[in-house]
Amino acid sequence: MPKLHTLREVLKYIAYMNLAPMLRRYLILGAFDGIVLAMSVIIPLYTIGARPETVLLTALGGLVGIAISSAANSLIVESEERKIELKNLERQLMKRLDGTIYDYGAKVAIVLSATVHGLSPMLGLIPVLTYVLIGGRIGILLAIVSLTSTFVALGFVYEGRLEDKLRTSVVMVLAGLISAGLVYGVTR
Repeated sequence: MPKLHTLREVLKYIAYMNLAPMLRRYLILGAFDGIVLAMSVIIPLYTIGARPETVLLTALGGLVGIAISSAANSLIVESEERKIELKNLERQLMKRLDGTIYDYGAKVAIVLSATVHGLSPMLGLIPVLTYVLIGGRIGILLAIVSLTSTFVALGFVYEGRLEDKLRTSVVMVLAGLISAGLVYGVTR
């Protein structure tokens, strides 16, 4: 089985196995979850006047939890999906594919999906650090602005036409703002 020694080799498998769309989805899903979680922590702690360290540690704890959950979920789902995919391909070709590029590519897909989905919630640190470093009303407003701009950027990572990217951005921004509004309403 070949070893991945360079970024070039990793990129070769990403292209060969057409992993970019899957990795992009995991990036968007995980980042969205992390950012919404972060705002759901920042807002109630802001309303009770919690210290910046409390906000940072609470949000970081939640983000670590969601990152581990996301990585484990991806690992479980992709392991099973890739196993089924490989078995179907073996059945069609009427031969075992252990040790082939297909087998290795499936393993690369599993590891990369778990890595991307596990790390992407940490983008929730953007609004957290914005709030913690600035603080107060301006900090909370800038955290919401950073949430909004991050969602717009994530929408443009989405594959498709410009119209699709804009629609994705709008849906993510609205969902984030609705979440922030609901959290504020519930905790106020």
